[in-house]
Amino acid sequence: MYTDEYLKLFSVKSSDITINGDIYKNVAKRLAFNEFPYPRYDQSQFPEDNMKFAKFIVLSNIINFATFTPIKNKLLLLHMGVEYKGSEALAMALKLAIDQDLIELDFGYFASNIFTSEILNQVFSIIQNSFFDGRGVLLADQRFLMIKNFSKEFIAKYKYFEEFLSLCQGSALSMHGLVSRLSLLSGYDKDKEFLNKRASLCAYMIHSRGVETQDKVLQFDDADRLPPLADSQIFRYMLAEQIIYVHPYFLYRLHCKTIFDENDSRDLSYIHTMRSVTIVAMALLLEAINHLRTARGFKKINMIQLDSYLWRRSRSGAYGDTYYPYMLTTNC
Repeated sequence: MYTDEYLKLFSVKSSDITINGDIYKNVAKRLAFNEFPYPRYDQSQFPEDNMKFAKFIVLSNIINFATFTPIKNKLLLLHMGVEYKGSEALAMALKLAIDQDLIELDFGYFASNIFTSEILNQVFSIIQNSFFDGRGVLLADQRFLMIKNFSKEFIAKYKYFEEFLSLCQGSALSMHGLVSRLSLLSGYDKDKEFLNKRASLCAYMIHSRGVETQDKVLQFDDADRLPPLADSQIFRYMLAEQIIYVHPYFLYRLHCKTIFDENDSRDLSYIHTMRSVTIVAMALLLEAINHLRTARGFKKINMIQLDSYLWRRSRSGAYGDTYYPYMLTTNC
């Protein structure tokens, strides 16, 4: 059973954060018969060509972390009268740099000595960052090293991106595993592969573009087996809906602390616990929703569809007011 896989992996036992009984079943009853469309990725910060899109998604997700700045502010990029915030600002900065030939959309280029930290800083110099009242991004050195090391490993294993995609053999789980193993600075750990949010997001986004454009090359036969995203935005939703129980002391800590830093061992333990419980809650909620849908003759949904639906809801209304600290981490 799909959910059992994540319950077994959920080895972090904590009285601070846990699943709050069967409340998820009540939430499932409210949500089960809504529309759950696939997310669309036809916005201007993404390439139109599907193969370039897939390559761009792998590149951008390598550094898709820490895009909020304390408190609740985001990275901001203004282009042609349009505001791009958070991860959208990162993606748009990369897209503009590629379109203007400042960088090449090629892992061989990123692995070479031509690509330097100075070039990446130039790419992100158009982003406004309210955290240090200037331009650029936090953890810039870490982002550069992640791109560089990932790219070196990538070209050592695959001659072309198309070869990488073909070796995935139409399997989202294969893509997830391959990207996880190449994320060297995350410290690859087979038992914690399911926590690699950005590896999952690569497969989520590529499959969604394949569905949107009816491109079979980008669609995965096992997309329904993809793990939930360990996303702090979804944790916010689960907290507001009381699907996740948080001990009052830890809730006080959430409200008092501006930044959770992965270099602090206690913070890192909390981050892993929050993400692990979120994954289990998502798996339980999906299973409950699909049980209700199939009982009434509705088609099952998958984790990509549920994640997209909850992510949108979590950014509006009461969910948008639920506070959580900024995650100064390279893997959230």
